[in-house]
Amino acid sequence: LRPLGLSNEASAQLLSVQVLAAILAGDEEKARDLEERARISAPDEIEVRLLDARIAALRQRYDLALDEVEAVLAFEPGSAEALRLRAHVLLRQERPREALEAFNESIDIARIDFGDRVARAAINIRLGEMDDVKADVTQLQALAPDHPSVKYLAGLLAFYTGDDDQAVFSLEAARPVSDRYPLVLFYLALTHLFESDGETAESYAREFVALLPDNIRGRKLLAALLLHNADYDEVEAVLQPVLDFNPADIDALGLLAQALANVDRANHALTLYLRMSQVDPALAVGDVPITAGFMNTPLDLPRAAAVEAMLAKPVAFPRDDVLKIHARVVAGDYPGALERADSLRWRDTVGIAPYNLQAELMVLAGKPEQAREVLSRAIKRKPKDASVNLSLGQFARIDGDLREERERYRAVLNGDPANIEVLLA
Repeated sequence: LRPLGLSNEASAQLLSVQVLAAILAGDEEKARDLEERARISAPDEIEVRLLDARIAALRQRYDLALDEVEAVLAFEPGSAEALRLRAHVLLRQERPREALEAFNESIDIARIDFGDRVARAAINIRLGEMDDVKADVTQLQALAPDHPSVKYLAGLLAFYTGDDDQAVFSLEAARPVSDRYPLVLFYLALTHLFESDGETAESYAREFVALLPDNIRGRKLLAALLLHNADYDEVEAVLQPVLDFNPADIDALGLLAQALANVDRANHALTLYLRMSQVDPALAVGDVPITAGFMNTPLDLPRAAAVEAMLAKPVAFPRDDVLKIHARVVAGDYPGALERADSLRWRDTVGIAPYNLQAELMVLAGKPEQAREVLSRAIKRKPKDASVNLSLGQFARIDGDLREERERYRAVLNGDPANIEVLLA
């Protein structure tokens, strides 16, 4: 029944690992056979007694896993393996302080505690207990100074304590474990930003988003770095999944508005600022920090100002104008808003944004015919502009003129056949 040449205990340990592998591979029949063989080989072996707990944890039945672990600990309270498993299950349940206590116990008992110390240091980083982190990192560096997990912890410790040169050095050395610790990439982006290397920072943020595409903080960091590097056209695609998840996400709306104001879509930026004001009427939309969406954990906040300072650049025209117009619209002062938009048109003699803004304001002010006149002038300046053609297409729809509406969309698609907004229209 047991693998050739192994003792009962060693055979049971090997078979226990094979049980878990079979479950992960989805082979339940093989897992049951291996489990039965393990129990026959050495029923009192700790790995065998913990099998039920490990299987429950793999199946994300964490309460059952804890019950099984506690049953083992009742008979063998000094088992480092059982304490370690309890700690990992508690972590899965988002109970970090209880997990920390379990790791403390396992470290006191275990002969080999490298993995436990790594886990404990990671928990203490989450909890902001930097003195405890430093103590574990010191021990780990003595055991395995070049281990990527140790470099990762040392890099985070350096980042949070403001030693940016050491943070870059350590986190670069931790890249081999970025699939296990994706935050390596997140903080490499920030540390390279501190080195005034915005392009490298952006590339690390891209890696982070590629690894964790549903991570909202990562997408907001990448959007902020795209703004920093003047890659405005890509910001909308990066933030769209965030806004699909939460259309009222203030931080994402603010980042997108800044990008649109820089690509001749100031009317869309105004719409986003107005939406932000609807979400939070007390909000000063122009004062939302760039870092608000990704430097917002208690641990990150002490460094948020430094990141904000690195990202801050001279405000590109016409963001300030859009914000001033926004303030007039919120106050109900449409004549004042239109006056500012007209002033913008005379100062920006090349772009189409002032015309779009004027038309948007006229619609808001209940003057659709004047909006049409402005858009008619704008389309002569830029016949293939998507925003203007979309607006004129909507007016054609109101008139019931589907031929005209279709022609407006074709004018855009002839030059930009992948324009999603126009394709949908």
